[in-house]
Amino acid sequence: MTKGHATSNRCDVVVIGAGASGLACAIAAARADRQVVVLEAGREPGRTIRVTGDGRCNIANARTDASVYRNAAFVARAFEACPPGQSLDFLRSTGIVMREEGQGRLYPQANKAASVVDALLWAARRAGVRFLCDHRAVRLTPQQNAWRVECAHGPALVARAVAICVGGGLPSGLVPSRVPTVPASPVLGPLACAKAPRQWDKLRAKCALSCGSFREEGEVTFRAYGVSGIAAFNLSRIARPGDELAIDFLPSLAPADTAAFLAARLEALAPCTWEEFCCGMLLPLIGRELVARSLIHL
Repeated sequence: MTKGHATSNRCDVVVIGAGASGLACAIAAARADRQVVVLEAGREPGRTIRVTGDGRCNIANARTDASVYRNAAFVARAFEACPPGQSLDFLRSTGIVMREEGQGRLYPQANKAASVVDALLWAARRAGVRFLCDHRAVRLTPQQNAWRVECAHGPALVARAVAICVGGGLPSGLVPSRVPTVPASPVLGPLACAKAPRQWDKLRAKCALSCGSFREEGEVTFRAYGVSGIAAFNLSRIARPGDELAIDFLPSLAPADTAAFLAARLEALAPCTWEEFCCGMLLPLIGRELVARSLIHL
């Protein structure tokens, strides 16, 4: 087949999933003169990218090294095939301009995750990728030198190759039982907490999270189910069910100095309300809850 839009129900490559990995896969395949169709179960491609990094999208890290990963040997082999610098060059080739923040974190220059989605979609369509949204792949069946891809709605597709880029566990029944697979397990992600204050949902704060002897500082996004954000993701590498999570809302102070700091602040401001005590130090919703749960009497 020659490069161009896939016709009828046949193509060279079907990519299942239009998240970050699916879009990158589709662009690379189309640039290699393959006819590519992307199947997305949702209503639009790139939806998951739009909400990453609290809408800013932490694209990558300028200081990526295999040694910082849990399975360093596996990652090192992956980096031999595709070094981090090559991945960044690919992103730049789609039109994405990046800027570096603390600890090597790379964000889009526009500071909006939507700009990353727009650049990837532009690059994909320019390369000839065809998108089919609201198309959930449910079954792959091997044929002679091809795969039949059945969808929950609409006609089946036939492709020479299929790339599954669903971002998590494989949908039940999608892959034939004779194809070996490795069960997925979470590595980086938000942390669910048993006693998360629901009134803090979607609040963001610079603080530190601790789990045992491990401590991570950075931006934390509070959710009704627990915590998210960079600090939570970093800590999720070692957190296990049943662990206790501690939050330090004054991370610039040494723990031994915190009590003295708060006592001196209370003495300087007294008499005061909880709003006055927390003003300039904590977000109001966070301050009210912390004072209510503390031994401080105002």
